[in-house]
Amino acid sequence: MTISKKKAHIRIRPEKIIVAHRNPDFDAFSATVGAKLLFPDHIIVHSGEGSNNLQEFMTIYEEKFPFYMEKEVDFSDVYEVVVCDTSIPERLGKKIQTIFKNPDIKITIYDHHPVDSSRIFPNQTGKKVSLEEIGSSSTLIVEELQRKNIKIKVEESTLLAIGIYEDTGNFLFSSTTPRDMRACAYLLEKKANIDVISAFVKTEMTPDQLKLMKELEENIITKVINKVEIQISTSEIEGFVGGLNLITSKIWLSKGFETFISVVKMGEKTYIVGRTLSPDVNLGELMGKLRGGGHKRAAACKMVDVTLEEALEILNRELTKFVSAAVKASDIMSYPVKTLLAKMQIKRAHKIMNLTGYGGIPIIEDNKLVGIVVRRDVQKAMDHGLGSNPVKSIMSTNLVVVDWDDSVELVKQKMIENGVGRIPVIRNGILAGLITRTDILREVYHHEKRYALLVNEESKFYNVKDLMLKNLSLDLFRFMESLGDVAEQTGYKIFIVGGFVRDLLLGYDNLDIDIVVEGNAIEFTEKLKAYKSITAEVHNKFLTSKVFFTKEKIEIDFATARTEYYEYPGALPNIDQSHLKKDLYRRDFTINAMAIALNTGSFGRLIDYFGSRKDIESGKIKILYNTSFIDDPTRILRGIRYEQRYDFSLEERTMEHLGKALENEYLEKISGGRIRYELNRILEEENRVDMLKRLGELNVIKHLFPQTYYTHLLSQKLERSFSSLKWFEMFYAGSYTICRFYCLLYILCEYYTQDQLDRVKDTYGIPKKTINELYHISKTVEILAKLFTEEMPFSDIYSTIEGLSPEGYCYLAAYLDETGITHLKEYLRTRKRVKLYATNGKRLIREFGIEPGEKIKEIIKHIVKKKLDGLLTTPEEEEVYLQQFVKKNYLGK
Repeated sequence: MTISKKKAHIRIRPEKIIVAHRNPDFDAFSATVGAKLLFPDHIIVHSGEGSNNLQEFMTIYEEKFPFYMEKEVDFSDVYEVVVCDTSIPERLGKKIQTIFKNPDIKITIYDHHPVDSSRIFPNQTGKKVSLEEIGSSSTLIVEELQRKNIKIKVEESTLLAIGIYEDTGNFLFSSTTPRDMRACAYLLEKKANIDVISAFVKTEMTPDQLKLMKELEENIITKVINKVEIQISTSEIEGFVGGLNLITSKIWLSKGFETFISVVKMGEKTYIVGRTLSPDVNLGELMGKLRGGGHKRAAACKMVDVTLEEALEILNRELTKFVSAAVKASDIMSYPVKTLLAKMQIKRAHKIMNLTGYGGIPIIEDNKLVGIVVRRDVQKAMDHGLGSNPVKSIMSTNLVVVDWDDSVELVKQKMIENGVGRIPVIRNGILAGLITRTDILREVYHHEKRYALLVNEESKFYNVKDLMLKNLSLDLFRFMESLGDVAEQTGYKIFIVGGFVRDLLLGYDNLDIDIVVEGNAIEFTEKLKAYKSITAEVHNKFLTSKVFFTKEKIEIDFATARTEYYEYPGALPNIDQSHLKKDLYRRDFTINAMAIALNTGSFGRLIDYFGSRKDIESGKIKILYNTSFIDDPTRILRGIRYEQRYDFSLEERTMEHLGKALENEYLEKISGGRIRYELNRILEEENRVDMLKRLGELNVIKHLFPQTYYTHLLSQKLERSFSSLKWFEMFYAGSYTICRFYCLLYILCEYYTQDQLDRVKDTYGIPKKTINELYHISKTVEILAKLFTEEMPFSDIYSTIEGLSPEGYCYLAAYLDETGITHLKEYLRTRKRVKLYATNGKRLIREFGIEPGEKIKEIIKHIVKKKLDGLLTTPEEEEVYLQQFVKKNYLGK
């Protein structure tokens, strides 16, 4: 696919052309469009595929920027060429390169890539070269447009700005100059559309950058200075590759290094770039000493006429002067530590926490540290009336600890990675102290020049705007931007939350949009009416509204950011207005506890307070707090559904609390309606049988249907039944909607007594007719199955099972082999085709004098059986046979 989808299959013979390197990016393409303003009698010619975001841009703006592809042009008459974003002929399209066999071709070059002058179109005698080491070729074009006071349209200024933004990495690449910024400022004055710019600017790395990044990743070494770890990597390349600061940052962030320094020799110059989170490393002063600059966390310098080895030696020598001794865990920990015994009752722990104000206390058993309990879990347990239970029943055993000699930076890192606010300190295997966020803050404040990463919420924010633009339709993307604009103008903060965010990161389609409002969602809905055409359904009790946008035909649920509390296990929650973080904390699993900001200025910001993205990357289903399954036991079913849908696994602590919730029979406290809802959600999934199997493995089925024993044989029946379900649903489409829940019940409850089935009926709201059919068919199902496996005549089958529900047929399929299934399907197709032309009750009464009742049913059934066996195929045959059959068997008797 080329950057144009429109070009006709023609060949033109221009005399003057504008070109750029093969496979143009935004800077190359925008430079050619700008050059067209400088050289209006030239035509633009491109070769190869454009970058992904350029292709997306051209699907919308193609008509605004006409050009030709290389294959559409005959270059025989060309005598003048403008070359943009390259000064080396080898980077042009192959056909374009042939032009320069003629040394008299007049050539004008606009490029910002440093290159040896001997390589700049060496065969050409008449060349004008504008080659300067700045951030973007488009900058050179804009400067000339500005000097000549040439008028620029809005769409042209927007495109040129995108080129500058992208090639400077949003002005973050080290190659960025004040000239690039001034050029972009000029374009913004010319009404460049910042919304379009933000939608299409990306910082994709070039092949050269990716190659350099790979080499640096392979050459990393670790130095330890004053107990502070520092990673350093080196590389040597022939030419200049821009964006070393971006490459360094990407390696630093992806590897999770505390301090990372890149040393790269490019030609005659050596560049050193560093990034750090450590308060013990001062990169700004280090690079200043090396005649560079920057600040404490990020800095760089450039050396000339030194070898890579010499540059590395200088760096190592100076580095030791700017690394202070690391502060250790033992220096900042609190001690002695208040502890609780594992067998202590929760109500006693609750009282101690209220008296002391402690937010978390370590738990001791047999003189060993076995866990930690936090205030929120103690309070929830008290709310549920569990005060007499031992504190060990709600403690977290997934302990995160540090050693006495570990650095404070390691403590910070562990707190962030594990989402905990307090960490026990161990010395020789014994609990020696406790470090809390307060201890970290105190230490950071004491060293006021240090950076308080731990309390910087930015560490929990990422931007997924590009991902949204890639995975959503442009209309939906723009619609979300417009909602953010409304929120900004009306003083609210709004966020997309839940499954939409999760599935966006996982690459799944999900248009079920839920938005949380910081403020009052109902009031925000009212404000929306001034900006959008909507209808709204308001729920004051839950502070929510369901809004339908009539123009966009989109339905969105708006909810007030809220916190919940449960009066007893399994109860529906009580709602209090809150803020986003508490709203996310109330959710079922970490993978569902993320949000995306929609307000202008922060649009696309992924908010992840609880390490949710990390859990998605590692494939973990994890609860947010220890009493989660007590608050809402239906989360057990939901967790298993997510686990099987995404091929994840339930995290160890989550499994532990799931088991405890089942053991204490919290699932039994839930209404049958809520259980049925969750099971229906499972039955809607493609891999529903895997989910049901997992429910069986974890003994969940036993708690939902106490008389059911999940066995391998039962699993096979489910497999056979549900593998045929799609065919049954298609067969009955338009005339009957199969209830998948009933299909499940027929198998799970096939051995139940009548009394047991009546309890199932009352619990799950099942019609008595369905329960009666289940009871009777389960007694004869094996005999009925033989009708199909032995391929009995359709008339015999009809006599036996006529009137069976579609769910009954699904149940029957669980006992059939492939031959039986085929015969069953053919029977149903044949039965569906049977139509009575001459036979009906009214006629039998009127013309033949048959009394209403069983005799009429017998006659109709007899005719149907004949038709099923193919003995009566036409209306005439049916009429003749009916006359003979009735006279012989029913008249005169």
